[in-house]
Amino acid sequence: MKFNYLAIVISGLLSTACSAPLPAPQKGMAWIGIETQPGQQMSARRLDNKPVQDGRYFQVQPGKHALELFLAYPKENIQGDGLRKCEVHIRYADFLADQQYRIKARTNGWSVRAWLYDEANEKLVESQHVQCGVAG
Repeated sequence: MKFNYLAIVISGLLSTACSAPLPAPQKGMAWIGIETQPGQQMSARRLDNKPVQDGRYFQVQPGKHALELFLAYPKENIQGDGLRKCEVHIRYADFLADQQYRIKARTNGWSVRAWLYDEANEKLVESQHVQCGVAG
């Protein structure tokens, strides 16, 4: 039986969100939070091609990293659950220790864009590519 990946992600996020607060950032690490718009569901998926333990954030050593996120949002004319599912890829070479970053995504119809911001709300990079239509 095939499980709907989105249902698994959502249930995992809800159970971790309800059961445990976000951990405090570790000293010497960079913290990357995830912000969503109403109706969006976005979660951390892979860090440097390795699965992450907690989909609510990334925590990385200083330096260069590749981040992959799962994004789903409601879209008319989508079969099944009515959600358009996308993989978001962000690469950044200059993560700094003890700094907090944020990833924000914006959807507009079929268009999807995501950005990495620093603590001063400066836009650092835009997602390299967003691949939609992937099976969660």
